[in-house]
Amino acid sequence: MTDFPEVYFLRHGQTEWNLQGRFQGQKDSPLTALGRRQAEDQGRLLRALIADWRAVDVWVSPLGRTRKTAEIALRDVPAMPEIVPELAEINVGGWQGLRRAEIEKLEPRLAIGSQSERFEVYFSSPGGESYDAFSARIRQVLEAAQRPTVIVAHGIVGCVLRGLWLGLERSQLAGLPGGQGCIFHLKEGREEVLWPS
Repeated sequence: MTDFPEVYFLRHGQTEWNLQGRFQGQKDSPLTALGRRQAEDQGRLLRALIADWRAVDVWVSPLGRTRKTAEIALRDVPAMPEIVPELAEINVGGWQGLRRAEIEKLEPRLAIGSQSERFEVYFSSPGGESYDAFSARIRQVLEAAQRPTVIVAHGIVGCVLRGLWLGLERSQLAGLPGGQGCIFHLKEGREEVLWPS
């Protein structure tokens, strides 16, 4: 078990590139209508869960899809979001903007590998970030947290951050649940997946 504070981790809502099956990495595309509704659902759920917004920090990735998700989800709460550069999604180098089918031709493990192998593909992109470099910057975020924190970020960020928080081995990260518009609540050594209602 780790000794990090309580975290509410929000994955951004669905984007146009998510819908098209493109790898976004540190490039961006706008939220879809569904993505905006997912952010609204996240906001409703958070307002029911957090009574005192003065007692929590709110940290947001600098990328547009997360900033828009935070803007929608947090519009009715007295929160002052802080942009945290280390929360940007993994840089997948030359794969950013490519469709999944295009990447599968370049890296067959993405199509036919095990769940763990498919996850590891993200850390072997040409010109992208390695696992060690990526996990080191995500660990910096967790080590900087001093009190309960709402974090709005990305899929791979979420897997690694939640895995570090839970004290999981790297090989266990691929098995963590995911999904756009989810909230993952990390408290007292456990994770609860809060799906928007």
